[in-house]
Amino acid sequence: MRASGLVSEARRRGIRRGDLVLPALFGAFGTVEMVVQGYRPLAVALGTYWLAALVLCARRLAPLAMPLLVAGIYALTPVLGFDVSEPSSWILLPAVAFFAAGSMVPRSRAPLGLVSVLCALVIVFATLDWLTTFDPDIVFGVVWVIGPWMIGVAVRETLERNRELAIEAERARAEAERAAASAAAAERERI
Repeated sequence: MRASGLVSEARRRGIRRGDLVLPALFGAFGTVEMVVQGYRPLAVALGTYWLAALVLCARRLAPLAMPLLVAGIYALTPVLGFDVSEPSSWILLPAVAFFAAGSMVPRSRAPLGLVSVLCALVIVFATLDWLTTFDPDIVFGVVWVIGPWMIGVAVRETLERNRELAIEAERARAEAERAAASAAAAERERI
């Protein structure tokens, strides 16, 4: 029963057309930056960047996996010969993955979301420290990871609270409607 519930939840939360917009915009931005700046090897740079952007399209289906998948692609890129510390656009894709882990993971699994983004931070820092010439700053890294995750959690909490308030308002409206109908029926009966 539990597994079938998870499958139906995944189907319900499937990839929507709107899930493609942000990765496509970031992909276009990164492409322009890498082409204009003349980064080499361009095929590796664009291939891994677009792969990470495309993975983000599934952030609604697997929000806990997004930080780790994007960080994994980030870590693979220098191994293939491109220095990920150069283009500024590479900072955007992991941030979206961190936000997804905060905003799309249910409240009961929020600690797992935090673990996912912290593991991704370790992967990114190890990549920058061992595979590039960039010296990562821990304060920036923590803000870059925890900031989007916390904003995502706040957005999720706000949306859940708004849903609860809408349900309460609808319930109150229905009760008021029933009370008015009952009062009108009582008044007709009295007359």
